[in-house]
Order: sequence, then C-alpha cells, then structure tokens
Amino acid sequence: GILFEGTEGRFFVNRGKITGKPVEELKDKYPLIGDVRGMGLMQALELVTDRTTKEPAKPQLQKVIETASGIPVLVRGGGRVSDKEILVRTEGLLKQGASGIVYGRNVIQHPNPRGITQALMAMVHRNASVDEALKLI
Repeated sequence: GILFEGTEGRFFVNRGKITGKPVEELKDKYPLIGDVRGMGLMQALELVTDRTTKEPAKPQLQKVIETASGIPVLVRGGGRVSDKEILVRTEGLLKQGASGIVYGRNVIQHPNPRGITQALMAMVHRNASVDEALKLI
C-alpha cells in the first residue's frame, strides 16, 4: 500500500481501500480528491487543487510517486486540451517519475488518433521531447 500525507490529511491506500473504507467515501472528506475511478485493485484517485477547474495537484502527485517507491504510477489525462498542452503535461509527469499515462479523450477525440498515440508513445518509451513528439502528429 501507499501512505499519503499532505495538507489535506493522511491516508493509506492498499488494494482499493483506504484505512479500511472504500476509496469513494474519501472524496467527500478530502478536497484534494477530485474524482475516484475504477474498481477492485484498479482504482485511481484524481488529485486536484480545485475541483471546479480540475487543476492537477502537482506537489501531492510528486509525493505519491516518491512514496510508491518502485510501484508503477500511471497518470490519467484529464480534459481535452491542445496537442502542445497534453505533450507538455506528459513531459512534466514523466519528469516527476510517472511510469506511464492513461489518456482517453485526448487520443480518442483527436483528429489524428494514430499520430497523437505515436507522439505520446515516443515520449513515454523513447524519452522524446515535446518538439520531437509534435512532429509525429
């Protein structure tokens, strides 16, 4: 499991449960949790600084990645943004130590899903820069 401690409190994530309670129950208790998705062992917490804007909670994410210590952390994509924005965001997440990405609408709703997929894969698997990845779209 992962012990997460921050300004919003302290909780323990272990196999889809946090301190013995279902993960979903914590959304009301901790403003840092913007959304909860998944089920069983495949659960995800969206960490945000503001639930309305869905601004990612970058310092807290960094703490989760550090605390995971060798356990792969995959980061979800969020709302649809421009190509450059999603690539810059991806670059930042990978630099923070994320093991990979789980993007939906930024790929599925893209006018060139193959191109954006190739760009993102190049960043994750070959450490391509934003400019290099943009050329693949």
